[in-house]
Amino acid sequence: MQRRSRLPIGLALVTAVCAGALYVGTVAPGSSVAGTTATPGCVRGSWVANTAEANRFIQRIFSSPANLRVQRGALSATFADGKLTYGGYSIVLVGGGGGSDEMTIKNTIDLIAKAPYRVAGDRLILSAGKYKRHYVSVVLSLGGHSLPSKRPPDLVTTMPGGSVPLTCSGNTLRWKMPLPLGSAGTWLTFRRDR
Repeated sequence: MQRRSRLPIGLALVTAVCAGALYVGTVAPGSSVAGTTATPGCVRGSWVANTAEANRFIQRIFSSPANLRVQRGALSATFADGKLTYGGYSIVLVGGGGGSDEMTIKNTIDLIAKAPYRVAGDRLILSAGKYKRHYVSVVLSLGGHSLPSKRPPDLVTTMPGGSVPLTCSGNTLRWKMPLPLGSAGTWLTFRRDR
């Protein structure tokens, strides 16, 4: 009986976690990082945020009993032809209590957001875009035993446009990623990929 009550909660947590992971919207003006500014010429090409940055972002958004974290994967951002493509493929999220009688969750997901962009001073201005979430695999376990699990359907939704602060210097790009529910956002650091 107890196992059945935990399964829907676990799946609901995972679905909620991944539903808003790449929301890019309006953030209330906040402090920026001093000493660097962004220029349209700087914000181009491909950038990568490592697993530690991706994990910090996921944990900042989703504090939950499942304690989801990024086990493997990175976030990337590509600025090309006036469009920003942001997210990651095959990001592995794991969570759970870790005890022998606790539910554990392991998901492999693709999270991709695309939107037209421009840079004005130290702001990244995004027009309305599209967000897609795709579950590659979903594995739920309880007491070391796998539970029947079904991948949630793909989610494709429209993201509102917005403006976020950013800085760029050499091979480092930082921008303040919005967080759901109107929170102040969190700075993420990307390194130039190519």
